[in-house]
Formats: sequence, C-alpha cells, structure tokens
Amino acid sequence: MTNAPLKVSSKFPNGYGDFAIQSSDDVVCYFPGPILTHTSTVFRDMFEMPSPEAKEDALVKITEPINILEAFLAHLDPNALTPLIDPDTIKGLLCMADKYQVTKILLWFKQEATLRRSDLEAKTVGAPFVITHPILCLSIATRLNFKHIGRIALRELSTCSSQVFLNCIAQLNPLMLHYLYQLRNHRITLYQAYVAKLTEISEKGCEYCSGPRAEWIRKFVISIQDTPSWAKFKEAFNKGTKMSCRRCGTCWSAVFSDKIPVWEKEARQEDSKFPDWPLD
Repeated sequence: MTNAPLKVSSKFPNGYGDFAIQSSDDVVCYFPGPILTHTSTVFRDMFEMPSPEAKEDALVKITEPINILEAFLAHLDPNALTPLIDPDTIKGLLCMADKYQVTKILLWFKQEATLRRSDLEAKTVGAPFVITHPILCLSIATRLNFKHIGRIALRELSTCSSQVFLNCIAQLNPLMLHYLYQLRNHRITLYQAYVAKLTEISEKGCEYCSGPRAEWIRKFVISIQDTPSWAKFKEAFNKGTKMSCRRCGTCWSAVFSDKIPVWEKEARQEDSKFPDWPLD
C-alpha cells in the first residue's frame, strides 16, 4: 500500500524553488533555499546536510498550517508585493517569524501596525491596524513583547466600550487583563470626578429643576461606566441641552459650560499618555 501523494500549494508549486516545506495539514510549498537561508538562521541550519543529493530530496515538516506557511513565504518572496496585515493570520505569522528568527517580518509588523489600517478592516477608515484591532495587537504584543504596539493597544482599550472590553477576557493573559482593569478604573475615576462637579449647588434653576438635572447626571454615570473616554463624556454633556427645566427653562449643560475647556484639556493630556508596559 502506497501513501497518497501530498497536496502542493498553488502559490508555491513544484519548481518554484529547490526547498520543500510540508505544513501541519500536509500541503507542500516549494521555495528557493538561498532566500530562506539568508533570512533565517533556523532554515540555514536545516540546509546543513551531508550532501547536495540529500538536500534536494529533503522535505522539511513544520508545525504551522498552510495558510500561515504561505503568508510567511509571501513575505520572503522577492517576486511578490508585501502583503497587507490579515487579522486572521497575523498572530500565527508573527509567531512563526519569531520561531524561525526572521526579523524582517517582525520589524515589518511593528512599523505597519502603527502606520495605516489593513484594507480588510472597513469600519475605521484611515486608522492604524493597532487601533482597529487593539485586542489582537495586545495579544501579539504580550506574546512577543512588542512594547510600543502593546502600549498603544492598552491606551485604546482603556477607553473602549464595555462590549469591546468583554472580548478581551478570553484573549488576554490574567496579568495583562488585570492591568487593563486598573487602567479603565483610573479613567472612570477621572470622569466621575467631573460628574461630581455637576452636582454642586448652583444659584441657577428652581425647585422643579432637580428632576431633569438628576436624570442628566444618571445618564452621565451610565455613559462613562460603559465607555470612559472624553468623546463619550462630551456627548453625554451635550445631551443636557435637550433636558431643560420646563418651568424655568434652565439648561444645566449651559450652566456648567465654562468647565468644559478645563476638563477637556485635562482629559486630552491623559489620553495622550502611553501606559507603562507591565511586562518589563
């Protein structure tokens, strides 16, 4: 009984190179050996075989699946354009690059993730990949200790919505998740201090104003607990214009409008800070 022939990659077919690599799901890619040995010391060691004949017949088996292997080789292929960041394969690609010591791919990601968005992400036009995929980037940064990428992702996630934050729980290690909780609580405390100022006694208004004012503050608290960001705070503040007292016409957002420039300056300064990297 003979073994069935292995599948061959359509992107790197037989004859594309002299070195054969078999993926974990049994697909073979052919790639020029000199390129592999030039970019990876690990593959260079694989080429140290006793004879040229042995090298030609060699089939190196790896533990990565074909989609990761093809993405890996695409980055090394001088005849191909450098691929865009693909959220579905980027973590596996970077782990493979780290495993085989291909610094070219690691350096590419560090630069690309902060420069522009992936064309596969259409929701936030123009935003860098680390902003559109902060959870994925923080997971990668934790795995490979990419400090700058990780600090940007932490800053983004410290002000994201609760729905986005809940997605972090299953994807981050306990240390990083605990640190992120601390960052978010710090942000929430900052905005709660602003909300407390809105409850101060004022000469404005009448005895009937307490209802609209209380409702305005209640919505404030809910809003910043969900998304502790300046944009969300400002949005909640501006909703006060629609909650004026029906009896005296007092608009509480107008009463406290002089506070906004000061608070915004403080909040923007806080937003611009990068958190410390907890893995140092």
